[in-house]
Amino acid sequence: MREVAGSELLKLVTAGLYSDPLVLYREYIQNAADSIASDSDKHEIGRVDIEIEHRRRRVTIRDNGPGLSQTEMRRQLVPLGRSDKQCGKDRGFRGIGRLAALGFAETVTFRTRREGDNAVSWVTWSGSGIRGTDFAGMDVGSAVSKSVEMGSVRGDGWPAHFFEVVIENVARHAAGVALNEDVVRTYIGAVCPVPMRSDFPFRQDVEALFPSENRPLTLRVHINGDETPVTRPHGPGVRISGQGEEPFTGVETCRVPMVDGNGDAAIGWIAHWTYSGAIPKGSSVRGVRARQGNIQVGSESVFVDLFAEARFNRWCVGEIHVLDNRIRPNARRDYFEAGPHVRNLENHLESFLRGVAVRCRRASSSRNQARKRLAELREVEETCALVEARYLSAEHARSLVVSGLREIEKLQRAFVRSEDHAEPDSRRLQAVKTRMDVFEFGEYRSMLDDLPQQESEVYSKVFHAVTQVSPSMAAARRTIEEIMRPE
Repeated sequence: MREVAGSELLKLVTAGLYSDPLVLYREYIQNAADSIASDSDKHEIGRVDIEIEHRRRRVTIRDNGPGLSQTEMRRQLVPLGRSDKQCGKDRGFRGIGRLAALGFAETVTFRTRREGDNAVSWVTWSGSGIRGTDFAGMDVGSAVSKSVEMGSVRGDGWPAHFFEVVIENVARHAAGVALNEDVVRTYIGAVCPVPMRSDFPFRQDVEALFPSENRPLTLRVHINGDETPVTRPHGPGVRISGQGEEPFTGVETCRVPMVDGNGDAAIGWIAHWTYSGAIPKGSSVRGVRARQGNIQVGSESVFVDLFAEARFNRWCVGEIHVLDNRIRPNARRDYFEAGPHVRNLENHLESFLRGVAVRCRRASSSRNQARKRLAELREVEETCALVEARYLSAEHARSLVVSGLREIEKLQRAFVRSEDHAEPDSRRLQAVKTRMDVFEFGEYRSMLDDLPQQESEVYSKVFHAVTQVSPSMAAARRTIEEIMRPE
């Protein structure tokens, strides 16, 4: 049983595992985070520098971690599906993420140096070679041997310790996003372990949730020499199309206990706002998101099935940081491997998100009631305007005034009970009541009074019918005005 895996496995984990070219940034920054976090002797702030060269279709990602020796490089960067990382402790542990870019580029070269080494070691994987070679009859080991080159160069001019990835000749179909600096910056801010913005009002509250031993690692990520590092997308509030930015009003936190009760399986937070509707598609803050090792798992919809109504996830801003190392992301990092610890997480989150959904539903109901009150107010105003136009008979006009005043009384009581009515709306209501009062007991003279009696009666019946069948008093008034228009 010498051959236990075919060579097609190599093509599967390079060209077939990832469909989004941006994942290459997640995978290589994730590797940098693991390297920097493992360095107990580090004296520098973890830093990643990214250089995007559009004309050459090349990306270089370098971190200031401890690097690898030549022996470590051979052991960690050549074997397929093997990793020295600790499952559950490190962010990556399957030994395949480092090949993420091979599906979108011709070659991926790793260069590294451990402090004290004289040479810089390198390994090059050929993506074009893998895609263009017929590996029929080969085992995985032989296929890897035909796809990999390695060597070393003198260390003069190189950093004392580092690790870098150079992705050469990014495919044209992937270049539109992988080489777009703005898109890359947005993606890294949403997905990777970078600091929160200083203008996020609950930054300190969120940071205080984590004990020092579980505090999320953050890296300073710089793109194309910009000394302003990439930050998380959360700012002062939520941007809503056509409404500007609505501020965050509070933060609610949750803790999910481990199955055995020996600590927190996850810590989460939700930033509340007015919940005026769905956050626009494409917003990096939309949805309750999952993070492990401070790296996003899945997308904005990762927990959508835990909401009683899926739409409410699109109204929320929040994160669930998974701490239990028995909850492991799957190979594609779009969800977690099934098991009792994941079910425990889901059960607790479902309960927590139920309360969030209640807020959303209450806000939706309140907003609908407010819209209904405003629509009723506009209809009373239009009724008053129709009466003031004096097209109607005195009897018909007074009946509309009486019903309009009753509607005003109902609206006044509704405005008093509501918590969200605006003072201008109350003033509008009082103004239309004053106008209506003039007709309740005062003299009303219709323009129909100047017509012959028979003609007046016909018009009166027609106008009464128009007010009965029209969808609104504004529509009724327009119809009557059209009838009365001189030839």
